[in-house]
Amino acid sequence: GAPPPPAQPAAPAPAEPAKPAEAAPAEASHVIVAGDTYWDLAKKAYGDGARWKVISGANKGYEPRRLPVGATLTIPPK
Repeated sequence: GAPPPPAQPAAPAPAEPAKPAEAAPAEASHVIVAGDTYWDLAKKAYGDGARWKVISGANKGYEPRRLPVGATLTIPPK
């Protein structure tokens, strides 16, 4: 039998745009409006209201059931 044809060198993959070195996403902030709850904010930010304690933990001093309208909360990255 004939020997297999020589392997073609693989074409170089297109260069991907440079990515930052896995930079952590920045924290977001949210100004509280009437009716806001940690649960609703966690659902919006993370897709899971059960993660409300992540937001609560980043915002010491606020009672979960009495979020002060107009105050700015820190929303940690996912």
